[in-house]
Amino acid sequence: DWSSDVCSSELRIPENAERLLHDLSREGSRVDLIERYAALLPVAIIAEILGVPAHQHAQLLAWGNGAAITLDPALTWGQYREAQRHVRALHLWLDGHLAEKRRSPGADLLSALATLEDDDLTDLELRGIALLVLGAGFETTVNLLGNAVARLDEHPDQRSAVQDDPALT
Repeated sequence: DWSSDVCSSELRIPENAERLLHDLSREGSRVDLIERYAALLPVAIIAEILGVPAHQHAQLLAWGNGAAITLDPALTWGQYREAQRHVRALHLWLDGHLAEKRRSPGADLLSALATLEDDDLTDLELRGIALLVLGAGFETTVNLLGNAVARLDEHPDQRSAVQDDPALT
């Protein structure tokens, strides 16, 4: 059932987090934490939930970043037009992705929703769900991780407490 698919994604969160931290450790002492960790972790998890193949994660991240600028209240006309290009590309890709999920479902939430027997969801509804998961899960997690690291850096006593007792997280 679909709940076990989501739960298996939840179980892979620590694996993805560890893999990304391992990748960071090989890059040296100075890295962009947002670019190399905080943005990649939610994309990996959301991609699993939506059944996005690994080779498309970078493109999904690029479209998401390109569209996220629309959240800026000081958005210029030029930024808006550029963001709309990303939004249109994401919608076009998502149309094809949904068609593929209906033809050949995987073990992911979007496949389960696309192939419901008793309560068929339209493509418009499925697209809305997918975009909501992408938008709500991505930007909030990036900001949460970045701000948590910044606060722990500003408060070494709290950082030490978390290092001594990871359950505090």
